Amino acid sequence: MGRYILLFLFFLALFPPSLGDALPRYVFLFIADGLGQEEIDLYMALAAAKGRIPAFADFPIRVFLDNRTAQGGIPDSASAATSIACGVKVPQGVLGVDGQGRPLESVAKVAKNLGFRVGIVTNVAVNDATPAAFYAHVPSRKSYDDIARQLVESGFDLFVGSGITSSGDAARERILALARKKGYKVIQDPAAFSSLGPASLPVIALLPFTFAIDRRDPAPSLASSVRKAIELLQDSSGFFLVVEGGRIDWCNHVNDVVSSLAEVEDFEAAVRVALSFGKAHQDETLILVTADHDTGGLTFRENPLPRIPPQAFSYERFLARLRTTPKKEEALFALSVSTWGEESLQGLEEELSAALQEFLLWGNGNALWIKLVRLLAEREGLSWATTGHTACPVPLYAWGEGSRVFQNASSNTDIAKLLKALLREQVVPEEVF
Repeated sequence: MGRYILLFLFFLALFPPSLGDALPRYVFLFIADGLGQEEIDLYMALAAAKGRIPAFADFPIRVFLDNRTAQGGIPDSASAATSIACGVKVPQGVLGVDGQGRPLESVAKVAKNLGFRVGIVTNVAVNDATPAAFYAHVPSRKSYDDIARQLVESGFDLFVGSGITSSGDAARERILALARKKGYKVIQDPAAFSSLGPASLPVIALLPFTFAIDRRDPAPSLASSVRKAIELLQDSSGFFLVVEGGRIDWCNHVNDVVSSLAEVEDFEAAVRVALSFGKAHQDETLILVTADHDTGGLTFRENPLPRIPPQAFSYERFLARLRTTPKKEEALFALSVSTWGEESLQGLEEELSAALQEFLLWGNGNALWIKLVRLLAEREGLSWATTGHTACPVPLYAWGEGSRVFQNASSNTDIAKLLKALLREQVVPEEVF
């Protein structure tokens, strides 16, 4: 056996696994926060039933990645995103540093140092955990002011998100003032963002994203933001663009399957924009689609497929209306009818009444919501295991130039390792084979 290993190493030295001509100029990394494979399967099955094929369903590469923490535990967004961005397993809660607090090099920083333009698009705060893993180095994901300061100092070309989380208004204004001092154009109006040209870079765009189910045109979407990001970033040096669908996770934490599926559709529409660009730049574009972790542990009945109950708006809007609804069972029942429709609630009157009575006793709106959506979901063949994260492996889909090097990836850390090798035109890391 030892002789064969030595022979393999000899040939590996003579003929290293070179990347050949698989050197993408335009790289998209899509991360669906909280999207597990079971929900993807449900989304694809529902789409197929309508005669539609989701954008990433036919990607030639699909593998599953271990996303557990350095200790082998359930990941949070910070630990998982750090593994994706930097290629190192870390404990929960840390961003861009290892277990000893030492800074880690992200693939976005590598791209920037190599002359690529770098952009980050998300529909949540630009200093939330997933986007922050690509530019920040902090021991706690809750160090929002420090993370925002490092965002400004990153030198990246484009940030798009719903805002900046900070310790207060004064801190936020200091961060924005620093951004302007560093040369960033700070945009907070969708129309102004739409009118920008490439000469406007660098840009921080803080836009009024909403849940997809609640969105009314012309509110920004991930797809419109990715389309604009391509327009701004595209030049001869190439670009590296990270896109996060951050609200899938929020929906799944409260088991809101209807809103979550709408977020997945919004995310997929953004992938479709990238795919359209990629097909026009066939030999220059790499598209990766993955998730940081699964949230909720959704499962579903496959035969027949579950009926997704109609729902007028997101859990966020329901809870907002709940706060102003008279605390009487009749008024609460009317709110439930306006959310899901009378037909959907038929046959659940007894359970609904018990849930409303419990809310009137304890006043926990989140608990009321979760109880109601689980009642509706279970009747249709949908089931949630938790309101937290799981340690289920996550998928990685790959398409385009260089995608073949991901066919043996098995850990979320392989994304950064392989991307760094691609961007640096190096051999594929041996441990991935």
